[in-house]
Amino acid sequence: MPKSILLFCLLFILAPSSILQAQNGRDVWYFGTRASLKFTPGEPDPAPIAFSSMNTFEACASIADDDGNLLFYSDAESIWQKNHNLMPNGFPLGGNSSASQGALIVRGVGSTRDYYLFTLDSKENNLRNGFRYSLIDMRLENGLGAVTKRGVPIPLPEAVLPTEHLTAIPQDNGRDYWIIVHGFNNNKFYAFALTADGLSSTPVVSSVGPTFSAATTAQTGVLRGSPDGRRLAVTMLLGGVQLFDFNPSTGEVSNGLALITPSDGGTLKQSRCVGVEFSPDGSLLYTHEGASVLQFDVFSNSAETIRASRRELGILDENYVGDFLRGPNGKIYIAVFNAPGLRILENCNSIRNAYLVPGTNSLYLFARSQYGLPDYIANPILEPSVVQDEFQITGEPSCAGSPSLFSSYVRGTKRVLRNVTWTFSPDATVYTGSQIAPVFLQPGTRELQATAEFTDGSRMVQTRQVTIPPSATVRLRTETQTGTLLCGESGILLTAAASTEGTFSWADGATTQPTRRVSEPGTYRVTFKSAGGCTVTDSVVVSQPLTACDLPNIITPNGDNENQRFVMKAFQPSNWSVAIFNRWGKQVYYQVSYQNDWQADGQPAGIYYYMLRHKNTHEELKGWVEVVR
Repeated sequence: MPKSILLFCLLFILAPSSILQAQNGRDVWYFGTRASLKFTPGEPDPAPIAFSSMNTFEACASIADDDGNLLFYSDAESIWQKNHNLMPNGFPLGGNSSASQGALIVRGVGSTRDYYLFTLDSKENNLRNGFRYSLIDMRLENGLGAVTKRGVPIPLPEAVLPTEHLTAIPQDNGRDYWIIVHGFNNNKFYAFALTADGLSSTPVVSSVGPTFSAATTAQTGVLRGSPDGRRLAVTMLLGGVQLFDFNPSTGEVSNGLALITPSDGGTLKQSRCVGVEFSPDGSLLYTHEGASVLQFDVFSNSAETIRASRRELGILDENYVGDFLRGPNGKIYIAVFNAPGLRILENCNSIRNAYLVPGTNSLYLFARSQYGLPDYIANPILEPSVVQDEFQITGEPSCAGSPSLFSSYVRGTKRVLRNVTWTFSPDATVYTGSQIAPVFLQPGTRELQATAEFTDGSRMVQTRQVTIPPSATVRLRTETQTGTLLCGESGILLTAAASTEGTFSWADGATTQPTRRVSEPGTYRVTFKSAGGCTVTDSVVVSQPLTACDLPNIITPNGDNENQRFVMKAFQPSNWSVAIFNRWGKQVYYQVSYQNDWQADGQPAGIYYYMLRHKNTHEELKGWVEVVR
């Protein structure tokens, strides 16, 4: 049995009724512009409810009783009873309805009638009201509830203000909770223990990950715990998405991993990250970058594997995307600003079959959503589920004639892999092993079938089409045979020639053209990708001139071939015209394309003057040379 499922079952058996009963607390959602939903067991989706007193931009929280009936709801500024009247002493709470996770309701430990409402201020108010809590007693007002403590400050160490991130995760003891926020202008998480004795005044502080600063609008975003309470995912509006490990025993956060990094350029709509949510089994993470809905496989402990698993599920063509929230039915619902409905992600446990339900308003509301969805406890006491798609194969084919690397892995620990058989058709070639590197000599499409055999005798099969692109070659050459920079030239021309159609890219990103002129010494590398996807590279070394860029001031044309001619060393002489004059100004030699061959034939010893002119740049060099015989 996988450790995660074993922990799941133990928690289900050992957890006190206060946590188990809290499952139905998520059955009623109040959010947005007077929007509300009711989840009913056995129904595929929740049904809209016709009335709400709340109009909130982001912050929202609601709680139901053990039978799934509404108790109260809040926008971080006010609290409304189930009859939609303002709760006595329920305003002002000190929070702000424009905070991403400005409100969170947690039932008091060991109680059935006492509730905490935690609130945060927003960046629009410079976060100045900070982190606060209010206490609600549902025994009062004939069971409609009243606020007994309102807007009590919860100071962070060193007077740090919190961002708009707020979540709660049950502790490993199955009884208490961690209430978690993040500091502004630092990289610190603050986890406060909530026990039967109340809220701890001293948080567990974890310094990990990037600084949440105004530079990436990191005040705004969502902090979400995984169903097993051992992972935290966090978004920063223009700062991307981060994944962390969380220890529910100690409250410590560790091992930050950037899944999406801040975008350079682009519009706010293209770059923003707000919503994030885990699949019901915790193996997959769903988020977005701009309007692009993304999936990450976070079951692995490998940072490289997690990043490489990024998959786009679809593009939302509506307005700005808001929060993601998993419902009691296991689906994930997506808020879209000012939309008359929510978008829906189905099959959220499946790495291959998860999909974004078509339609602008997949779940229609009798109202409008805004950016926020209700903030709830990341509760691990969910209906047990098995990680789907255990056996996976990865790899991309290389060119014909080159090794193509394919790998297999198991996403769970329920079964132990014994062997993998790889069959390619129509070649009928067979390979074995968890990793193979076959060489296909001919291009074309093949059907790959990978069969996993487990130690318990069971098998799983994955199939995919593999297209081997034709081989390609690229040759990078310099305009000079030696690749040496020449004096007086505007660099040296590099030319890449490929065997087929495709695109070029240079290692330094200077251009995508096959030719370029360079003026600095170094190694230059070009990559060519054919239209079929075959990638090859070549490089050349450009070196400094072999000698100094000097012209001779003496020649001795006496027939011994030592210093016999006027030689333009480290130059390309054919690019220069040469005119030579005697001391009386009479031209005694001229050549349009010089060949390093003037040796003062028929001229007496003495001083001569030269004028050189480059045929392309028109640069002129003037000087004198002495002829000694």
